[in-house]
Amino acid sequence: MLLKAPENELTMRDRLVVFSSSLFLVGGVLWVPALYAWAWKRFLAIPKDQKKRRAIYATILLSATALYTAGPHRSPRVGEWVQVHKWTIWKSWFRFLALEVVQDAPITSMKNLKEDQAIVAVVPHGIFPFALAFSALSEMSEGVFGKFRAVVASAAMMIPWVRDVLTWVRAV
Repeated sequence: MLLKAPENELTMRDRLVVFSSSLFLVGGVLWVPALYAWAWKRFLAIPKDQKKRRAIYATILLSATALYTAGPHRSPRVGEWVQVHKWTIWKSWFRFLALEVVQDAPITSMKNLKEDQAIVAVVPHGIFPFALAFSALSEMSEGVFGKFRAVVASAAMMIPWVRDVLTWVRAV
């Protein structure tokens, strides 16, 4: 056993962080379009004789859309700037999933995961397996893997907010 999440260390705060981040990230598929539809409906409800108010609202709506679609937050450099690898959210995911790193060969015949390139299998693999990769971003697993880059399906890059976080952690 190379790494094991401490037993009985999962707190209510960890559960809250995991559940809320799941709703925010994965739920973005539902709430981002709903929020946009609500904002558009509000724009259409502004009387046509209030041209200045409609113009301001339309400018804000279009600017927010353009910023979200092609803004500077879509760069891996933003991940370095906000120090995404040091976020405490990853520790909560680590404890929630009770991450364990087990070696299947003697340490003498095993590649040094910190220095050599290696592919690491993750079990179980689910609909959103990047959650397991998120738990491996914690500082504790960095001691085993070194710099960690998650490999994700291209479909994960189509989910609002998930794409941005995956870009920040330089996922492949």
